Amino acid sequence: RHVKFSTNEKWLLTQNSKGVFTLWDVNKKTKTRLYSLKTRVSNVIIQFSNDEKYFSIRSGYNNGKSILYNLDKGQIINNFSNFNDISFSGDNKWIVCTDSLGKVHFFDKNTLTTNDFLSNMAYFLFYKNQLF
Repeated sequence: RHVKFSTNEKWLLTQNSKGVFTLWDVNKKTKTRLYSLKTRVSNVIIQFSNDEKYFSIRSGYNNGKSILYNLDKGQIINNFSNFNDISFSGDNKWIVCTDSLGKVHFFDKNTLTTNDFLSNMAYFLFYKNQLF
């Protein structure tokens, strides 16, 4: 039902009709890992970080379930819930999420700590001043 290549096409992430995600190593032509969100799978968004060390899977509409996966460690490093979207910054330092109220949240990718200053600044610039 869903398929996504990583930036340099080293990885391919696929999803079947039962909501199971499979990560493929394109160069080796092997299946490396299987994942399941253990929730209703709809409105799926798959993102790879630019450095290809992480990917995220988000499923659901408002307050969906998301996971962040570290490819080097071969493990899920965080379950994000209550976020509508997850993206990686171009420099791979930040994970940026939006919640159902439209608030933007910035997380340091390495420590997963939130940066309230950036989150509040984004809220002020985008919503209070209605720049967009």
